[in-house]
Amino acid sequence: MSDTPPPSDPTPSDPTPSNSTPSDPSLLLLSPEERRSQRRNRIRQWASYLGLSGSGIGVVAAIALLQQGQWLEAIGVMVVTMALTGLVIMGQFARKLTDRILDKIEERLEERIEPLATWVVDGLEQWMTGLWWQGWSPFEQRYTQSLIYEYRDFKTQGQRTRGPFALDLEKVFVPLRVAPDSLDRMPSTLIRDADARSNLQIWDVLAVAQQSTFRRLVIIGAPGSGKSTLLEHLTLTYAQRRQRRYHPKAPKLLPVLLTLRELREAIAQQPTLDLATLWEQQPTVQTLNPPLRWLHTQLQRGRCLVMLDGLDEVADPEQRRLVSAWVDQQIQTYPTVTVIITSRPHGYRTAPLSKIGTLLEIQPFNSVQVQQFIQNWYLQNELMSRLGKDDPGVRLMADRKSADLIDRIRRNPPLAAMATNPLLLTMIATVHCFRGALPGRRVELYAEICDVLLGRRQDAKGMDGSLTAGQKKSVLQVLALNRMRHRSEEFSTVTGGLVIQKQLDAVAGNAVYPEEFLQYIETGSGLLVEERAGIYKFAHRSFLEYLAAVQIKELNQDMLLTRNIDDPWWEETIRLYAAQQDASDLVWAALQRQTVESLSLAYDCMRESLSMRDRSVRQELATTLEQGLESTDGNLFRLAVEVQLSRRLKALLRVDDGTELDGTLVTQADYQLFLDEMRQEGNHHHPDHWQGDRFLPGRAQDPIQGIRAQDAAAFCTWLTYRCGNLGDLYLEGDSSVFVGDSRIRIPTVEEAQAYPISSSRGIYWCQGDRGLVLHGMSDDQRTAWLMQLHRAGDRDADGIRAMAQTLTIPALPPRPASRHAPHPQTRDREVALSRARDRAFQRLLTQALPLEHDLDRALALDAIVSLHHGNLAGWMQDINHLRDRQQALLVSLPQAKTLAQRIIRDRTPHPASDLTWLRAYTPLVALWWYDLADVYERLSRSSRLLRLNQRSRQQCQALAQTYRDVVESTFNLYACWVVLDERRAQQMPVWEGLRLVREQRDAD
Repeated sequence: MSDTPPPSDPTPSDPTPSNSTPSDPSLLLLSPEERRSQRRNRIRQWASYLGLSGSGIGVVAAIALLQQGQWLEAIGVMVVTMALTGLVIMGQFARKLTDRILDKIEERLEERIEPLATWVVDGLEQWMTGLWWQGWSPFEQRYTQSLIYEYRDFKTQGQRTRGPFALDLEKVFVPLRVAPDSLDRMPSTLIRDADARSNLQIWDVLAVAQQSTFRRLVIIGAPGSGKSTLLEHLTLTYAQRRQRRYHPKAPKLLPVLLTLRELREAIAQQPTLDLATLWEQQPTVQTLNPPLRWLHTQLQRGRCLVMLDGLDEVADPEQRRLVSAWVDQQIQTYPTVTVIITSRPHGYRTAPLSKIGTLLEIQPFNSVQVQQFIQNWYLQNELMSRLGKDDPGVRLMADRKSADLIDRIRRNPPLAAMATNPLLLTMIATVHCFRGALPGRRVELYAEICDVLLGRRQDAKGMDGSLTAGQKKSVLQVLALNRMRHRSEEFSTVTGGLVIQKQLDAVAGNAVYPEEFLQYIETGSGLLVEERAGIYKFAHRSFLEYLAAVQIKELNQDMLLTRNIDDPWWEETIRLYAAQQDASDLVWAALQRQTVESLSLAYDCMRESLSMRDRSVRQELATTLEQGLESTDGNLFRLAVEVQLSRRLKALLRVDDGTELDGTLVTQADYQLFLDEMRQEGNHHHPDHWQGDRFLPGRAQDPIQGIRAQDAAAFCTWLTYRCGNLGDLYLEGDSSVFVGDSRIRIPTVEEAQAYPISSSRGIYWCQGDRGLVLHGMSDDQRTAWLMQLHRAGDRDADGIRAMAQTLTIPALPPRPASRHAPHPQTRDREVALSRARDRAFQRLLTQALPLEHDLDRALALDAIVSLHHGNLAGWMQDINHLRDRQQALLVSLPQAKTLAQRIIRDRTPHPASDLTWLRAYTPLVALWWYDLADVYERLSRSSRLLRLNQRSRQQCQALAQTYRDVVESTFNLYACWVVLDERRAQQMPVWEGLRLVREQRDAD
C-alpha cells in the first residue's frame, strides 16, 4: 500500500455532496418563517382532506346500508362518522397546538444548527481520515499510536515523592499562556481574540500558521515553566487528531518531537544530516520500520509539526551554536513545515536562530491556572488510585484535597510565588498529597525541591554530574548566606566564584571550576538564573532564604539572626531557621525589642518552630499580644493591634499578580485603633449601635459589625495611609485620586463570590456595579430583618397620623369611579405602598445609604408641576389637595433637613424623640410623592386631559416613573431612620462587616 496523503477533507461550510441537492433549489432560500407557513398550510390541507373525505364517505356508506336494511351497520357507520367529524372540529385546537410545538422545536434547532453541523462535519472528517489511515497508511497509524503510548502520561521528572500511578497528561494539562516579544507583527484578530480570553495560547498562533512568520516559532521559558510538557501535549493532541477541540482553525499536522540534547552528538559529527534522516535513526522510530524516506515526503508536503525541545540543554556553547545553525538549515530545506523550538532565555540568546519568525515566552501560571492545575491533578490522582472508578464520592474527595492545597498556597505568600511555576507546583502538590508537608513544615518542602532540582531531575534527563545533590547544595548554602549578608540577590560570575571557591574545592577538589559550577547549576537545575550576561541570582528568593537558613544552622550562627530580629531583610530566613531549631532564643530577642516588626516575627516563629523549650518566653509573648488586644492601656493596646494588622497584611490570599484578599473579617480591635486615631482628628466612625466609644470587653477578636458603608471606605483609606509607602491619595475636584504602588480597598462582589470566607457572620461590604452593597446575607437573615422593619413601620402608624393632623394635611378624599382612569381604593394603595416598601427595604440592604443625597432628592418639593388646564372637578380636587399638602410639608422642611443632617454627621447618640419625628415626617413625604405619581399615571391614560394640558403620554408616564423612584428612595430614607433608631435601642441585629483587599497599582 502506498503512503499517499488522504483526499481533501470536506469543509464545514459545504458538508452536503452535490448529488444530494434538493429537487427544488428555492427551498434552500426560504426564511424560517416562510418554511413554518408552508408547513402549517400542509397540515391544514391534511386535516381538511381527512375531515371532508371521511365525513362524505361515512354518510354515503350509511345511506347505502339503510337501503339494504342493515340498520345496525348503518348506525355503527354513522357513529364512526360523527366521531370523525368531532375529531376534525377538535383538530383545530390540536392543529394550533401542533403548530406551536413544531415552531418551538424548529426555533431550538435553528439555535443549535451551526454547532451541530460543525460537530457532525468534524466527526465525519475524523472518521474519513481514520478510514484512510487504516486503509492506505498503516505506518502512519502505527507511528501516531506509538506517540500516544509515549506521551499520554504526565511526567514528573526526578521527583523522589511520587504517586503509585501515572496520571493522564490530557486530563492534567493546563493550557499555558504565551506572550510575543513584539505585538507589532501579530495579526490584530489574533490579539483581539486572545484579549477577550485574557490569554494568548499556542493554539492561537498555530491557527495562523499559514503565514510564514508564524510557522517558525521559538518558545522560551524559565526552568520548570512547562516547555517540554507543552510540546508533549501538542504531540499527544495531534496524534489523537483532537486539535480542533482547542481551536476551530488549528491545522491538520503530523507531530514530530525530537530532543536536541539527544541529537547534538550526531549533528556535531555530521552537520549535513537532514531532519528526515536523523529522525529515521532514532531507536523508537526504527522499531516501527518506516517506509523509505517516508518523513522526507511528509516534510516536503508541509504536513508536519516539527518540535525540537531544549536548545539550552545542549550544554557546550560551541555545540549549541552548531545545533542552531543546523536548525536554520532544516527550516530553509523544508520551508512549508511548521517548526517549534524551545529553550531557556539565556540558552537561546547565546545561540539565536536567524530563520525564526516569531519569539514567544511562556508566562507564569496565574491564580486561575494554579487552581485549575491542582484540581485536575488531584482528580486524576484519585481516579487512578481507584483504578479508574469515577463516582461522586471520588470527585468529592478530590475536591476536598485540592481545596485544602489551594487554600494553603493562598495563605502562604512564598508558596504562592513558587506555585506560578508548573514544575514547582507539581512538586508542591505531590508533597502535599503523599507527605502532608504543607504548610507548617515548609523546610521539608524546600529540601524536597532542592533535592529534585539539584540531583534527581538531572539524572532523569540524562545529565551526568560529578557532584552529588548534597555536595552541590552545600556550595549553594555558602553562596546564599554571603548574598544575605551583603543584602543583594544578584552577583557576578567573578564574585560568585570567589565566594564558593573554598567550599567547591572541599567537595570536588580541582575537578570543577567555579564558573563551570555556576553555569552547570543554571542550565542543569534552574536554581540559579542568569539575569544578563555574567550576572546571576537565585530563581526564587525563597531558595536563597532557605539555603541561608540551613547554612546558619550548620554553622551555629544564630546570633546573626538575633542581631537582625527586627530587620525585614532577614525575617523569612529567621522563620525558616526557627522551623529547624528551638525558637526560644529568637522569640526572647524579639520580646526585648518591643517593636511591631519584632513581635510579629516572634509570633510567627512560635507557630512554626520545631520546639519552644522555654515556657516562660511563650507565656510572655501570649500576654503581650493576646491580652494586649483587650488592654485599656493605650500603648500596650496599640502595639498589640499593630502586630495583628501587620500579620493580617502578610497573610493575605493571593488572587493574581496584583491582587491579594483577606481571608477573615476585620476585628473589633483593628477597627478600634482606626476609631482612636480618627477621633483625634475630630472624625467619628463608630457603629451606630455602640453605647460608647469602645468595643465591649472580651470582643477584641470578634469581627466588627454594624458599620456604615462610608465608614468601611474610610477604614481602607486610613490603612492605606498607615502602611507607609503603599500609596497616597489626593483630592481632584470632589474625587479622591490614588497614586502609589498599592492600596487597601473593599472587595468587589465577584471577588467575594470567587473567594468566600467560612464564617456564620460573614456579611460585609462589597463594591457592586452601582456602589457599595452587602454580600453574604442569607435568605433567613434577610427575612428576619424585613419582618422587623415591617413591625417598626406598624408602630409608626399612630405617629404618622398624629403628625398629619399637626401639619393640617387633609386626607385625600375618595373619588367617584371614572371610565378614564379609576382612582385606586385605599386598600389597593396600602398594598401598593407595602410592596414599594418591601422593595425599598430590600434595596436598603444592598445600598451604601447615601443619606444626604437621598434627603435632598426626596424633599425637593418645589419640583411639582401644576396642571393648568384641567377642568374636571375630580382631577382639580386631587391637585388642590396635593398643593395643600405640599405647603404643609414645606413648613417643616427646614426642621427636617437640619435634624437629619445633624443625625447623619454627628455620631453621638441622640434622644429617641428626634428620630421618632423623622420616622413620622418621611413617610408623609413619600405618600405625597406617591400621589403625585398616581396623578400623572392617570393623566397618561386620559386623552382628553392630555390635550388640555398639552403633554404627551410618554412625558406623563416618564414623570410618573420618576416620582415612583423618588417614593422608593424616600422609603429607603425612612428605613434608615428605623434602622438607626432600633439599633440604638438594641432592638435590631447588626451584620455589616469589613473585608480587605490589597491591590497593586499598574506600572503604567
